[in-house]
Amino acid sequence: MPGRGLKPSIISYNSLINGYCKKGKVEEAWRLFLKVPHKGLGYDVVTYNTMLHGLFCAGRFADGLKLFKDMQAEQVIPNLVTYNTLLHGLCMNKQIAEAFSFLHIMEEKGVNPNITTYNTLIHGLCKDGKVEIAKDVFNSLPCKGLQPDVQLYNIIIGSLCQEGHVEEAKCLLVEMEKSGCAPNNWTYML
Repeated sequence: MPGRGLKPSIISYNSLINGYCKKGKVEEAWRLFLKVPHKGLGYDVVTYNTMLHGLFCAGRFADGLKLFKDMQAEQVIPNLVTYNTLLHGLCMNKQIAEAFSFLHIMEEKGVNPNITTYNTLIHGLCKDGKVEIAKDVFNSLPCKGLQPDVQLYNIIIGSLCQEGHVEEAKCLLVEMEKSGCAPNNWTYML
C-alpha cells in the first residue's frame, strides 16, 4: 500500500492483527500492534479487542490484563466485546471471582451484559466445578430480561450429567423445549 501512495488506516492494521491472531501468530500480531503508534495512528476499541482476544487465546493472561489497563489509560472506552473477551480470558484462566468482579464493573460503566456474557461466566463456573452457583446464575437470567440459548442450555445440561444429576438434566431439557429453545445435535450427545 505505501508503495502506491496509500497510507494504511487503523482498519487495515486491525485486519492484519486479526489475521495473525487467527493463525496463532500472536507474537507477530503483537509486534504489528506495537508499530501502530509509530505509523501516526491511534488504537481503537477493535484494535484492543482483537489483541486482547489473541493474547488470551495464547494463554498470555497477564499480558491481556495489562493491555486492558493500558486501554483504559489511553481512554479507549471498553465495549461489550471488550468485556466479554476479558471475562472469557479470566474464566479460561480459572479466575472466576475476578471475572464476576469485572461483570460488576461492566454494569457500573453502563455496559449491559448479554447472553454471551453469561454463557462465558456459567461455562467458567461449570468448568471450575461450581455447578450449583452456575445454576443460580442461569435461573436468574429471566429476571435480567435474558433468555438462555441452546449453547447455555447445553453447558448446564452437560455439567449436570457430568455431576451425575441425570434426572435434573432431563428436567432441564424438557424446560428448554417448553421455552421454545430447540435442542441441537450437541444437546443429545451430552
